[in-house]
Amino acid sequence: MRQVCGGEPAGLADCSWGTLSPFPKMVVYDEGAGGGGLSQGDCLQDPVKLRDGLRGLIEDGRLPSAPEKLARFAEIMQALLTRRDFVRPQHIAPQQIAPFFGNYPGPFGINADVHLPLIFPGFTAPSAEDLARLKARDTEEPSKSFTYGTMPWGETAVLREIVRAMKPRTVLEIGTNIGLLTREIVDVCPEDAVVFTLDLPPSMRERAFQPLDDINLSYVRQEQTDQDVGREVKPPYTRAAQVIQLLGDSQVFNFNALRNMVDLVIVDGLHSYPAPLVDTRHALELVNLGGVVAWDDYGKLFRLAGVTLTLLEMAVKERRQIYWVNHNQSLSTGLAFHVTP
Repeated sequence: MRQVCGGEPAGLADCSWGTLSPFPKMVVYDEGAGGGGLSQGDCLQDPVKLRDGLRGLIEDGRLPSAPEKLARFAEIMQALLTRRDFVRPQHIAPQQIAPFFGNYPGPFGINADVHLPLIFPGFTAPSAEDLARLKARDTEEPSKSFTYGTMPWGETAVLREIVRAMKPRTVLEIGTNIGLLTREIVDVCPEDAVVFTLDLPPSMRERAFQPLDDINLSYVRQEQTDQDVGREVKPPYTRAAQVIQLLGDSQVFNFNALRNMVDLVIVDGLHSYPAPLVDTRHALELVNLGGVVAWDDYGKLFRLAGVTLTLLEMAVKERRQIYWVNHNQSLSTGLAFHVTP
């Protein structure tokens, strides 16, 4: 029997939620086998135990949905978020970007060097070393042969620095592929962060809710197996414990356990409309207040027009303020993002 106790049970007086917690001191413990990875006497201050608790509630790559497990999952996520020093992004007015943006609905083209430090306090431009490393990854053999389909080097470099500035404790990536972007994100996340990453295994592609057309199939290597999904963030990767792999179709995936619980959602799944719109609807429900939703491939037409169409619809019809990192002499990208109010 699993119980959630308030107060300070005997022998557990050293467990504390800290002064910033909205909750009383609480301990989750098991009598008997139990689930969720937390045993009797464990305090929800330990990031390793928090991650183990979450991982223990994931079954076959799916988030929990049964009420009892959902409640446990929510409690652990709240504990994780309570202990973070998340740096909240700031909105900037369109007129701060350009005087003629006053009545323009967006997306708003911004300069990485000028505007990103205003939006993300502490943001610094990607280093020359990182830019060179990522560019070589995408353009030189042998790595070039397996990077096709992941977020390009320029977008990855900028997103890494956004993550470094934000210090998110919970991240969701839609579109794992082999985990190259996942790894870049985890490398700059706080050590107690948890990164969920979702992808549709190759064995399930024929049953996808929205069939993959030739354009989208061209972005994945046909010889990949289910074991290749997220392979770059599996052991022996030293921070593999921070990654929780989810498996399924993002169009119909049950994300309820993450509702309002995610600091950063990265949308980089199926690019054919309306799939990016569906993924975006999910993302906006999952991101917490002051969190960020980011997209890859905005402004790219023909093969990848679904993302552009989705964000134009968000900006024009719903008046959501979306920024596009594209005005920079040395680095123009397809990275776009929205900061929740």
